[in-house]
Amino acid sequence: MFFDLPLEKLQTYLPARNEPPDVKAFWQRTLNEARRFPLNAQFEATDTGLQLVETFDVTFKGYNGQAIKDWLILPRPRLPCIVEYIGYGGGRGLPIDWLLWSNAGYAHFVMDEVCPPSTVFAAYNHYAGPKQIKVWPYNHHEGGESFQSVEKMKFLQKLF
Repeated sequence: MFFDLPLEKLQTYLPARNEPPDVKAFWQRTLNEARRFPLNAQFEATDTGLQLVETFDVTFKGYNGQAIKDWLILPRPRLPCIVEYIGYGGGRGLPIDWLLWSNAGYAHFVMDEVCPPSTVFAAYNHYAGPKQIKVWPYNHHEGGESFQSVEKMKFLQKLF
């Protein structure tokens, strides 16, 4: 397994949050800067040949106006939306790669982001809401693939 810290440390990893004294002012400036760039969300319908889902190629402006590319996959009929951050699980790929949630009836917004394991564990350990984390013993950037999808489905079924 590849981790930036040993698993035993990741499971309890709660790094100090050394926010500078002006953290509120920093975020106010950052948000004000972000507002200078209109979101300009564009949803382009994409013909995937899939009959049970409607797929959109989504582009919007992120930090400093840079384009962010995502897939929005909507089932027919529609349930709540699952926002999935890919992380080390791979890239955006093709819409056909992301059919699990839409075939289960959920809208699915696939976000192509990357972050190291310590970041994931730090966020998880600080989050106070309902949560569950699974560490896969063969994690070579695939994030558990289909096995992880089954675990996510079980978690959602408990919540809804």
